[in-house]
Amino acid sequence: MSLSADLHPAARAAVAPGLRLRYPAARRLRDSASFTALSRPAPGQARCWRAARNWVSVAARMSAAPNPASAAAALRPIRCRFGVTVGKRNAPRSVDRSLVKRVLREAARHAAAALDDAAGVQGVRLDVVLRLKAAVPATGALARSQLKRELRAEADALFALLVRQLSRSTAAEIDR
Repeated sequence: MSLSADLHPAARAAVAPGLRLRYPAARRLRDSASFTALSRPAPGQARCWRAARNWVSVAARMSAAPNPASAAAALRPIRCRFGVTVGKRNAPRSVDRSLVKRVLREAARHAAAALDDAAGVQGVRLDVVLRLKAAVPATGALARSQLKRELRAEADALFALLVRQLSRSTAAEIDR
């Protein structure tokens, strides 16, 4: 059974056969050391960038990009990896934590190409962590569709800021 079988018929028509609707493993931050390095960067190790809005905060670490090992990786290397963290303090219900993660991962998927291009121009590798920084309102206080729209808009705005920051940066600033 394919992933597209669970989609609405109109959405199913837009999905190419064999297309996977998730990150490749190379695109994800998986270990706690990667998340810790972004929350508490060591001085002089890599350049960090942070920004926040009402709901979402972003921390990014830029480091020197490794040379691609294979010819396929050299054509379109993955230069940007993403991680999403949602704490129980801000979203006590697992349903809400999952909703926030899905929305933030979708925003990251859409921003990945622009961030890869911007990081490629600078010759850096980029690790990005998105974090829910404010408590999710009670079920009746805010419609879930409105919450999703606000989270997505904030994540998109933060990614746009990061792309602009990367395009303004110089290689000398990144090596600092």
